[in-house]
Amino acid sequence: MQFSWRSGVRRMPTSSPDGCYYNGTWYPDRDMAAPSVGRILFETFVPEVPSVFELHAGLTPGLLFGPIHSQDEDLYDIRQRFVCTADAGGRLNLPIGRVRLFIDFTYHYYLTRSFDEGIPRPDRVLGPPHRSFVGLSGGLALTF
Repeated sequence: MQFSWRSGVRRMPTSSPDGCYYNGTWYPDRDMAAPSVGRILFETFVPEVPSVFELHAGLTPGLLFGPIHSQDEDLYDIRQRFVCTADAGGRLNLPIGRVRLFIDFTYHYYLTRSFDEGIPRPDRVLGPPHRSFVGLSGGLALTF
């Protein structure tokens, strides 16, 4: 469950021989006499890519499956199977028709203490399990 704030569709300002058009107004362009290759490429492709930015925060409940004791490295054991995280993050959406490409960056903090240290071994000291992690993801979303 999360709450989100989403910006409207934003586009980069476009330019023409008359100057730059931004927010309903034309502004004279002083560099139109000798545009660089980088500027020509930037003005050709970037203004055509609309973007939507979203901020979100909420809770994510979950259930852990599998063995209670880790069998590979004896790293961490599961104390309880129910987990819940508090989350806050941002997402950049690039809409293309009904499909959106997105990149999401989210910080997660465990509200539950669901993990314990595994079986102690003299060759390593783990310390208590971390209570937070950062997620970076991307993908496709379909809007309807």
